[in-house]
Amino acid sequence: MSCISSPRLTPASLSSYRDMPEKKTMTIRQIFIFLSAIILLLPEISGGAEIHGRVLNERGEPVLHAAVSLDSLEIGAFTNEQGRFLIENIPAGDYLLQVSHIGCLSWNKILSLTTDEHRELLIRLQRDVLKMEEITVVGGVKASELLDSYRPLAVLGNEQLALRPNASLGQATAAIPGVQMLHQGPNVSKPVIRGLSNQRIAIVADGVQLEAQQWSEHHTPELDASAATKIEVIRGPASLLYGGDAIGGVVQVWNAYQNGKIPEAFQGRLRLGFGSNDLSKSADIRLVCGNGKSYMLLNAGAKITDDYAVPGDHSFLIRQAFTAYQQERLHLSAGMKRGETVLRLNLKHYYEKQTLLGEGHWHNSGGGPDGTEPWYHVTGSISSPTQHNTIQLQSSSQTSIGVWNFDLSYQTDHRQGIPEGMKPQIDLKSQTSAGNGRFVYGNENYSGAVGISLRHKANRSLGPETLVPDFQQQNGGLFLFQQMRFGSVKISGGLRLDMQQVQISEQQFSANVTIPAGTKSYGPILSGGLGIVWRPMDSGLAISLNSGTGWRAPTAVERYIYGVHHASWRFEKGDPNLDIEKAWNTELIFRYGKGRFWGEMALWRNELQQFIFPSPTGEFSALSQIPVYEIGGSNARLEGYEISAQLQITNFFSIQAGADGVRGQILENLIDSDGDGAIEPWLPSMPADRLSGGFTLHENHSGASLSLTAQRYSAQKRLAEFENILSNDSDLDGANDQVQPNSHTLLNLLIGIPFKFLTYK
Repeated sequence: MSCISSPRLTPASLSSYRDMPEKKTMTIRQIFIFLSAIILLLPEISGGAEIHGRVLNERGEPVLHAAVSLDSLEIGAFTNEQGRFLIENIPAGDYLLQVSHIGCLSWNKILSLTTDEHRELLIRLQRDVLKMEEITVVGGVKASELLDSYRPLAVLGNEQLALRPNASLGQATAAIPGVQMLHQGPNVSKPVIRGLSNQRIAIVADGVQLEAQQWSEHHTPELDASAATKIEVIRGPASLLYGGDAIGGVVQVWNAYQNGKIPEAFQGRLRLGFGSNDLSKSADIRLVCGNGKSYMLLNAGAKITDDYAVPGDHSFLIRQAFTAYQQERLHLSAGMKRGETVLRLNLKHYYEKQTLLGEGHWHNSGGGPDGTEPWYHVTGSISSPTQHNTIQLQSSSQTSIGVWNFDLSYQTDHRQGIPEGMKPQIDLKSQTSAGNGRFVYGNENYSGAVGISLRHKANRSLGPETLVPDFQQQNGGLFLFQQMRFGSVKISGGLRLDMQQVQISEQQFSANVTIPAGTKSYGPILSGGLGIVWRPMDSGLAISLNSGTGWRAPTAVERYIYGVHHASWRFEKGDPNLDIEKAWNTELIFRYGKGRFWGEMALWRNELQQFIFPSPTGEFSALSQIPVYEIGGSNARLEGYEISAQLQITNFFSIQAGADGVRGQILENLIDSDGDGAIEPWLPSMPADRLSGGFTLHENHSGASLSLTAQRYSAQKRLAEFENILSNDSDLDGANDQVQPNSHTLLNLLIGIPFKFLTYK
């Protein structure tokens, strides 16, 4: 394993491993002081000490472009291809020597140097076991660091994200093998990882798990992916490190600085975006001021779109009404470094507004699917604004035995439904407080981490239309993660213990339906994982076999909803007695990376116990003819494959190819609920098989890039009950309409030309 180089650590001067002092514009007074100091210190400089040596990783391989510096003198060097470095002309004294590299824990040591001393050092860097390294660089193949991972990982760096200034979170991650997109128009777009989405995917923003009200396909994640500097994706259950909401995977979105990094420059960035389909316009500005000891960051952005365009019967494109939206956000961050401790404060505000179709929206209170009681019928459009605010305090302290990380956060989420000319009818508020701590420790052959997470969430329904009763929820978890290496074999594994308790307030939905107050407890719940990686030295080949468990408690919506689910065209009835979902995932991964080629193939199976989903009953509401769905649990199975390859033809030209597929099947309680004469055993919302290919051109000096990709989607024939039949008679022929899924191809052309301004270092 070798740690990954950063684009900032690759100046042309790295052909030599001596680093030249940094140049800055100087005034006449500064020049005079500088020359005087040289004269006074000339005897010391001419007879200074020297530090030289090698930097290796935990496998004993040389680390290229590691930064070696003496903190108080602000001088240093980068390592060459053999991992060697040299710092000369050091005055006698005591110094803190720091060695750092992306994907590794920093190495620090106090040195006492005498005049003319030549000190030789052998330094071994340890991998940050809980931090996924940046495995993809624009214009280059995936780094060999991934060969050492027992989990399927993917990272989108800042350069890739800069090509998609208008992209939502789903659009930004949709090209990753095993990740597709669930979307309804330009805004409602979120990732689907191996067939799972919504509450089964943990979305983590700058280290804080997003606590939004993601209850169905039309609810958007309350963050803007266009502001991200890096997006990391874990495919498959990740409950070991992230708790019960990560049964399908994890998406980590980074905008602030991380891993104890403090910027050392004043930088500005402006991104402007335009989309031809939805006539979207976006702007993003980022300003950073730092001196290596403290920093301040301002990031603000806005986006507005028109209705989405889709193929029409009598014209090439027609506008699909009620798909336009607007979005605003603001992020303020400040941090400081004192010794080996870094403190950071993040303040975030997010706002979005959509307009929904009023036809088909009813109050849940005062009626039922049998039509025995009158319903309130909303006419006209419905405005749906959402606000999300976050306050976050982080700290990271490095000691001689490991690194301590702590994170405290407070989030508020406010979602409304406001019919035209009326007060808010849906008014949902949630408040979440969370605290997380972890300690990372170890050496080249034995490393690990131990952590704790605590969370409290309160949800209130303030409008006359109640989707769920008020509730409070507490979560607590402890985890232990270990890695051990025995020659060419690395073993990784861990255990996690979780508990959850939910207190429900009494809620009357109608004269016949009342939810009583009560408390529901889940746990203690034990989850874990074990992975083995076999990687022969210098072969470029790695084979990984891992198996792990995950879990998820049912949400309040799944347990207590009773009424029409907005924008889903379903009357849904929850089940208060739902049990927790459990997953057992097993996968086999083959990887090969050497020279300019990288390839990976993953085969996986996920056995699901009590998988929760809305199932059609075959009945329809007497008032609206909306189909009635009951939310229940059933054993199910997901299995699939992922293949990807990348070849770097030249330093600026690369080609990529890939394929992935998912099969999701219900294993019990099957009925022909849609009355089409056949029982469809497939899980709903499964993505179609996909083939992809393309090329990327990237000019390293200017950062300009061009990318063309094609994605071929097969016709999805494995449709669940009612997925192959529209829920209404749209062509008025007296029967519900059959859906004819077709194969299709998407072409994506991305051109990026960066303009840098306001940069001083």
